[in-house]
Amino acid sequence: MNTQREVFNKLFKEDKTELATQKVDMSLASDGKTNMFKAVEKIYRNGEDLVDEFENNKKRANRQIQSVEKSYDKAVKIYKEVSTDLEKKASELDIAPNNIPDYDKLLKSLDFLRRKKDEIISNLKKYI
Repeated sequence: MNTQREVFNKLFKEDKTELATQKVDMSLASDGKTNMFKAVEKIYRNGEDLVDEFENNKKRANRQIQSVEKSYDKAVKIYKEVSTDLEKKASELDIAPNNIPDYDKLLKSLDFLRRKKDEIISNLKKYI
């Protein structure tokens, strides 16, 4: 009887040890899964925030492009008005518009503004 009891006690103790090991393994796996999901969740939130930021910047770039174009159009309008006035006055004085001081600078200024406008818009479009 004692021998039988000892055998049962040993079997019972071994089963407990195995169950405890399985419990630890299951706990480690569960903790690992939880930690993995936490890590992925943080990455996902950061990714979503970055996407939102990119979308906002894209909208800002488009608004800036429109603003640059609008400002340039205003400069062209001013150039045309001034140029028309200068040509009219040059005609009245019977001289060539190119002989008016700074007339060529006016034209060069418009060309400079056009190049800058194109450069700015080209740079902004890289980010759209």
